[in-house]
Amino acid sequence: MTTAGVTTEFPIPAAFSGPSAIAAGPDGNLWFTEGSGNNIGRITTAGVITEFPIPTAGGFPGGIAAGPAGNLWFAEPAGTNVGRTTTPGVRTEF
Repeated sequence: MTTAGVTTEFPIPAAFSGPSAIAAGPDGNLWFTEGSGNNIGRITTAGVITEFPIPTAGGFPGGIAAGPAGNLWFAEPAGTNVGRTTTPGVRTEF
């Protein structure tokens, strides 16, 4: 959405992926979770989307926030994990 209120929508590549939480990343991109798709997504300001599968099948990622050291952190309620992704898309679960 622009400051003038103009909204643009971008379709998610994975059908029925359930995008939910979104956070600004330290790389200038926006990062989001895809609960049903089991992915972490990255979208550029030009609308280019990249999806990164999380390691735990059925983890249902939800909630994402930028953290220290340039990483993004997300919750996996169904996988009972907390995950971290680097901006190149390397995911680690705890």
